[in-house]
Amino acid sequence: MKLVVMESERSEVTSERFLSLLQKEFLVMMLPSREFQDEDFLEQLEKKLGGFDVWPLRLERPISTDKKIHPDLDKAPAGFLVRSSGTSGTGPKMIVHEAALFVRKFSNSRPSFQTTLNFFPPDSIAGIETLLESTVHGTKIIQPGKEILPSRILDLLLTEKIDYLHITPTFMNMLLLHGLSEKHLESVKTLAFGSEPSQPRILDQIRNLKPEMELRHNYGMSEIGLQATITNPSRPSYFKFDHDVNPARVNGGLLEVKTHTPPFKIMDTLHPGEWFPTGDQVELSGDWLKITGRSDDIINVAGKKFFPSVLEDLFMEWEGIQDATVVSEPNELIGNSVTVRISTSTQDDLIRSQLKSFMEAKIPAYMRPQRIEILKSSEVSARLKKKRR
Repeated sequence: MKLVVMESERSEVTSERFLSLLQKEFLVMMLPSREFQDEDFLEQLEKKLGGFDVWPLRLERPISTDKKIHPDLDKAPAGFLVRSSGTSGTGPKMIVHEAALFVRKFSNSRPSFQTTLNFFPPDSIAGIETLLESTVHGTKIIQPGKEILPSRILDLLLTEKIDYLHITPTFMNMLLLHGLSEKHLESVKTLAFGSEPSQPRILDQIRNLKPEMELRHNYGMSEIGLQATITNPSRPSYFKFDHDVNPARVNGGLLEVKTHTPPFKIMDTLHPGEWFPTGDQVELSGDWLKITGRSDDIINVAGKKFFPSVLEDLFMEWEGIQDATVVSEPNELIGNSVTVRISTSTQDDLIRSQLKSFMEAKIPAYMRPQRIEILKSSEVSARLKKKRR
């Protein structure tokens, strides 16, 4: 087996190289430029993976090496490597997915779009699944450029007939704040969201713009790919799994998923029929479930526990707040100290006095933040999700 680590960006070059290597039955790993050009990081990667060819964006063909790859990787099927975030409780891992299984998965299903947007990073499982599904069905992917900016996406929604839009809830809110309207959604038949907890107020705003548009709650992880889900039409922050395709269960408040074709993990292989612990805490409402947060994100204040998303939902009930991000730090006396970062266009001194009254009326005492930071715009991570760390 030959392993190629290639530099990537949101571009046709990245897509063409990745698909070409898969067709030639290579093992492929994509890295964003900031990591690909980090020599220390590449050195650590080589210690973990063994020898690999490298393919910078500026070169027409990869630079070859004679070093052997890791013995476990040498036994892996042709496909691609993705990295887990480590939030499933077992620490970051390199995961190998067999390309043929994904091709079969999409060949056995109807295409969910004719034109979509290359929103998620090419090296992420969501970005790879979008590319492979589009390739299998011959549908179109719009390249937004190297950076994902709300203004750019709004322009593309006006000029391109995008009928399937898959984004994060955080970016959904950013589009609303930048003037998303019914006109922008004219061609969109399905707006899918996932990767982090969703906020009901944002989903309600989207639904009011175009009530007939499908809101689809996607669920997936680097380890298991995107799963088959069914979204609650009246409360889209709730969903359930299609158990005929992806059995799932809740064990001690945590979500577990059983996959028919589990990935090959370096030095830690999952076996068919095993339940995979996702690390996601869920809230149940009959047969429906809602993701409330990662098990390691829970905040403990003097023995009372809650998730950041729960407090964020409370803050988002106030129309003066455009976005709210809750972070915490260890505190020897009370367990955690809580900070909320508020995005608002209201004047600083005015909103602080209003927030005090709002918190006294709406937020339980143990959940009230010890510190409030006022921002003029939301802070997002490289994956376009809430920046908690």
